[in-house]
Amino acid sequence: MKKITFVSAGLVAGLAMISQVSTAGAADITLKFGMFGSGKSPFNTRGTAPWRQKIGKLSGGKVEVKKFLNTLGGARELYKNTNDGIADIAWVIASAQRGFKFPRSEVMSLPNILDGYNNQQANIALWRLYEKGLVKPDYSDVVPIGFASMSPVHVVTKDKEPTLQQLKGMKLAATSGISAQVVKSLGGIPVFMPVTGLYQAMSRRTVEGMMIGLTAIKAFRLDEVSNRHTLVPLNSPLVFIGMNKKKLDGLPADARKAVINASGIHLSRRLGRAGDGMVGYARKILGKNPDQKLISVPDARKAKWRAAVKPVVSRWLKSTPNGAAILAAYKKELKAAKQGK
Repeated sequence: MKKITFVSAGLVAGLAMISQVSTAGAADITLKFGMFGSGKSPFNTRGTAPWRQKIGKLSGGKVEVKKFLNTLGGARELYKNTNDGIADIAWVIASAQRGFKFPRSEVMSLPNILDGYNNQQANIALWRLYEKGLVKPDYSDVVPIGFASMSPVHVVTKDKEPTLQQLKGMKLAATSGISAQVVKSLGGIPVFMPVTGLYQAMSRRTVEGMMIGLTAIKAFRLDEVSNRHTLVPLNSPLVFIGMNKKKLDGLPADARKAVINASGIHLSRRLGRAGDGMVGYARKILGKNPDQKLISVPDARKAKWRAAVKPVVSRWLKSTPNGAAILAAYKKELKAAKQGK
């Protein structure tokens, strides 16, 4: 009888130890991070994955940012779903949201603004504007914890190599309001749609071309339905990782500190490096493919393209509160980021 009692006590002790180990390894707080796509993009593998791990490390394992891929919403739903608390954090494509929600922040998206700058510098500069309060009014319930510039959009077509004159009257898919304005300035007919709709639109010849950047070409397999890339950088899509403000503010002090210290300019820089790597990779892969053609436009002709889209900047300046000051400040921060300041 005593032997049975001894074994039972040992068993109980063993189970208690297992329970303690299991509890010690579990996070106290789980933050739901909504994403879409394949999850294999460098934005995820080199950008958000190390960031999630960093939050776990800084919090001593108390906070886990758990990835939910294609389950908490797509490009059009994730912002609203984060605002509503369905997701705590989300990858947000600004142009996919209904309404003109981020007018000040779209200084990043203006035509020609990022000529001579890379994604990392673009992200750092916009984060500094956010820290200074210049673009903060764009955000209320969902606040950015990291910015991500995508590669500048250019004209992508199938078999055609359109000149500036030949663009007049062409139906071109645009994924943002500013891209649609760019198409109009070039004389084309914009057809607004999310990036996830481009493949089908090109495949069915609903449009004759699209305004999209190199990072999206490979990420969304758009090289399967296109083969001509007229490389005149025009404007850049605004993307950010946003968090429900009430959720962020309601975290315990140490957990909130871990999220903030891993995010901000550090996350923006990390996402920028991932984006720049994607641009280089896409150029290399497309350049090696005999079915694809990267078309370099001579500077003299490129100047005409850039001149054609200047009215887009003028309209933004007139319609955006404090637009002139924001544009001047962004240009200043871009120069500082390029100089490593």
